[in-house]
Amino acid sequence: METQKTRPMYKAYCKPDRKTDQDETFPNFFSFPPKVGDFVQSQSGRAYKVISIMHTAKITKGKYGDIQSPRAVLGIEKI
Repeated sequence: METQKTRPMYKAYCKPDRKTDQDETFPNFFSFPPKVGDFVQSQSGRAYKVISIMHTAKITKGKYGDIQSPRAVLGIEKI
């Protein structure tokens, strides 16, 4: 997926509830910061509601030590 470079993009990962079909594909880039109560549309067109946001860090091994990258995980449920 190609992203637009003219606007700031916000990266987040969607974590669906257990009732969600495992084949669903969700967006990872958003045009503004997601908030609880917002809606996310899967690639198949189904709507999901953001019920939680967890801010975490992805840790990768670097040449001079561990590198932390901020990461947001959106808890979503089917509406």
